[in-house]
Amino acid sequence: MGSYIRSAQDNIRAIAQRIHERKGGACSLRFALVKYRDHPPQDSTFITEVFPFTKSLDVMKANVDTMTASGGGDGPEAVSAALHEVHELNWREQATKVCVFIADAPPHGLGERGDGFPQGCPQGHDPIVIARNLAQKGVTVYSIGVEPVLSTSYKFARDFFMMLASMTGGKFLPLGKADILADVIVSTSIEGMELEQLWGSIEAQVATEAQARGEDLSAEELCARVEKAMEAKAADVTTEQVDVANPYMDARYDMKNHDAFAGATSLAAARACLDTNTNAHVAQESAGYCWAAQSARCEQRQMAPEQMSRAAGRGRKAKGLW
Repeated sequence: MGSYIRSAQDNIRAIAQRIHERKGGACSLRFALVKYRDHPPQDSTFITEVFPFTKSLDVMKANVDTMTASGGGDGPEAVSAALHEVHELNWREQATKVCVFIADAPPHGLGERGDGFPQGCPQGHDPIVIARNLAQKGVTVYSIGVEPVLSTSYKFARDFFMMLASMTGGKFLPLGKADILADVIVSTSIEGMELEQLWGSIEAQVATEAQARGEDLSAEELCARVEKAMEAKAADVTTEQVDVANPYMDARYDMKNHDAFAGATSLAAARACLDTNTNAHVAQESAGYCWAAQSARCEQRQMAPEQMSRAAGRGRKAKGLW
């Protein structure tokens, strides 16, 4: 994790500048930071530390510079507590809300070996409930899984963070090379803004047309029309897209454990459905992969079907439609 912290510290100004350059005057950028470690007795420094939203790059740089990687004792960390703090941030209601969540360990309570809190967060925060709440609040989470540790040390961490991203309309990106972190943060932030703004503009147009015709659309009917209109526009729309080379996100990957997390109403319910043998090949392939040569493809391309699906899912969940 230390190399990713250093990359963020070295590049935070450039990241903000690149987002401003790409989005121009339409972007009023604010940053917040949630640091997390673990619960005592595993870590005696702090559980979470929150730096609220600021427009000042000087303040944000100073906040990021306080980060160091140390502490912990049992592998799983205070991920649930950190997600709770993310949810409780002072998000502007009308803003595009993007969270880049970097993790090299899972939350407590997934069923990993040696977990000091096998029933979950000792503060009572349920990460699946929080993921649903983030989705309803309109916060898009891009999960950055630090490899190869995430896949070689844990059985369920990868699928948890994949669920966190998919639940909120974001994307899971496994990273084994800190040098590409800045590119990934810029690209995911821009993608999140573009998809939300596209959905919002089409929704406003559909609602205006319906009102002019005297139609009183339900949330379900409105979303269905927005999806249809977005599909019709897709061939003429370009969006930011980010993909990272990795050894396991392919057709062989079994989504069973991801789906168990996504379909559960609580962590306890998901834990009862997890299969330790699913995707057993990933640990070996991740250990043997040359992560140091990993590349990221960040560019504008014709809107992809999976982006339409994520934008629609995010729009529907923001209206309470699951």
